[in-house]
Amino acid sequence: MPMKTRYKILSIVILGITVISGAFGAAYLIPGMHTDASYHPDYDRDYEYKITGDKGGAGSHTKTELIFTRTTVDEPLILDSAELTKGLYYTDDILFWDWQIYSFENFVFVSWVTSEHSWSDVFLAISNDFGKTFEVKNISQDRNYIDHYKIDFSDESIYFVWHQNFITEENDHLTHLYFTKSDNYGESFGQQKLMSRFDTRSFEFDMEAFDDNVILVWREDTDSQEEKNIWFATSTDRAEWFDREAKLFGARVDVESLDGILHFTGLSERHATEVWYAYSDDMGQTLHKKIVFDADWKLSPYAERPFPKITFEDRVFVEFEMRNAEGEKTHYKVPIIDENEKEVDWSDITLMKPNSVEFFYYPDPEDKEDTHQLFMLIRLPEWMGGAENDVSAFRAYSAKALDDPCIVKYWPDVGRQRIENPCQGGMYRVIDGAITYGATHRTTAMTALPYLELSIDKNGMMYVEPPTFTPSENGVVAYGRNMSLDEIRQNSEFLAESFAKHYPKYPPIPTEFAGYTLSEITPENHSTTVRYLDFPNKVGYITMMVGTGTIHPDFSKSNVEYWQIGDTEIKIAGTAMDEDSTTPESLRTYEITFRDGYYYMIEGKNLEFLKKSIISHFFPEYSYDDMFLVLKNEN
Repeated sequence: MPMKTRYKILSIVILGITVISGAFGAAYLIPGMHTDASYHPDYDRDYEYKITGDKGGAGSHTKTELIFTRTTVDEPLILDSAELTKGLYYTDDILFWDWQIYSFENFVFVSWVTSEHSWSDVFLAISNDFGKTFEVKNISQDRNYIDHYKIDFSDESIYFVWHQNFITEENDHLTHLYFTKSDNYGESFGQQKLMSRFDTRSFEFDMEAFDDNVILVWREDTDSQEEKNIWFATSTDRAEWFDREAKLFGARVDVESLDGILHFTGLSERHATEVWYAYSDDMGQTLHKKIVFDADWKLSPYAERPFPKITFEDRVFVEFEMRNAEGEKTHYKVPIIDENEKEVDWSDITLMKPNSVEFFYYPDPEDKEDTHQLFMLIRLPEWMGGAENDVSAFRAYSAKALDDPCIVKYWPDVGRQRIENPCQGGMYRVIDGAITYGATHRTTAMTALPYLELSIDKNGMMYVEPPTFTPSENGVVAYGRNMSLDEIRQNSEFLAESFAKHYPKYPPIPTEFAGYTLSEITPENHSTTVRYLDFPNKVGYITMMVGTGTIHPDFSKSNVEYWQIGDTEIKIAGTAMDEDSTTPESLRTYEITFRDGYYYMIEGKNLEFLKKSIISHFFPEYSYDDMFLVLKNEN
């Protein structure tokens, strides 16, 4: 018999882990973040700024006059208005579009495009008196066709970049990228600079400015597939001089800065379903780049390629929309995990605290490009046995979701303690990785996340035993592992027994209720939520909340029944009791509440099954026929 080769678990310290979707385990150090308050679109001080039209509105493209209005925030009182486009009506075919408002201290800037059939130019209206008066400037001054522009600010500098169409003598249509700037709040602008190559077409540009730094990114046509097509133009002297270089293969690059760090996202040029993220702390000279989303085969064949964008909240996110396999448009929000660069050997089991998670790559810890190799090492919560210093306290699951291309993550928070998919909302229980909620799958078999078998040597070091990645054994990454109903029930019994040991004051939790099997137990501060699932079909469910509380009957409410068993009153309400409910039939449920030492609230669909199960589990000294109706209120 051949000797097994075991894999020692090595991972990266992950700081402040929260939900991830497509995130990765590389050593990415994201500094502490704060919101840049320098420029506020649409609002500054006690004023609110907006654009209206002189004919009752202004759409994305309008022939009406662009009227800038300044109103107070506390009272909707118009203080000032200005006709920004007055004098720009060269012909009846004039359009004004893509307007944007920026404000800084006493300055207000409004940019837009003015166009006719064959030309367009970028304009900027500048006010230094909180929007009372404006000076309007033509920035591009070319009377060529401008199809897109960007504007950014840094202190007193204003930067403009735009796409401009150009027709050669051979009647070839090219798109050039031009740049200009002002160092005096827009009072005057410098010479226009051609940033892209003259004899090629440029696409999909973006710009970011902070302090003395400016970076432009764009895509260009190439003569060869081996030629990099994403160009960077970087400046560290307020755009006096740019260093230009083709840096990447890709498309649709977005760049933002935060605390001196540049954050990038875009699409892989050769794999249109891959979204990547990168950061740079040296103005793009060095890029730390990883794939954060791989749609793989699960995209709709008619899906358009997404436009990923960098956003900031408490961390860095990559956001985009794309259609799933059913053709439905889905919004994805991929958090980028904060990490430091110190490696920790997580195979020493004493380092991980109960109810925590780390990520590692298997089988090749150095190949961090492939999300199919990303796994979660989870130490169970204490009440599930996570305090034990042996292999039973740990689980290792694939981080690749089974219902879409996202990455799943274990949530240790009170009230959760489960594995979740932040994109489609699917949930998996941590005890065995079984799908419990929201996820769809291509098979009717009961399915769980693929897992890795763990072992510990005499020195307390943990290893991964060689897996067999088939559906019936360790499972198949991104497809799943088949589970029998007996396995599901056995693990459910373990959950109920572990909960009883750790929370002895709570009543026993049934492993079967109204024909459904216990799927998860979620302890909270003053209550516990218990869910039961029809595992073979993965559709029907029952929710039970057990906690401290008091029922106050309200006999005036309609569509409510009050029953009694012994000295206990049982209230039955819910959307299923209301024939006139606007809730769809398939979503209507009964809600049953009673107090027997603890407060119970049970929600489900089959009323008779629910009542019989309540009697058999919580009032075993009575029979079902001992329960009688006290009052029934109807509409």
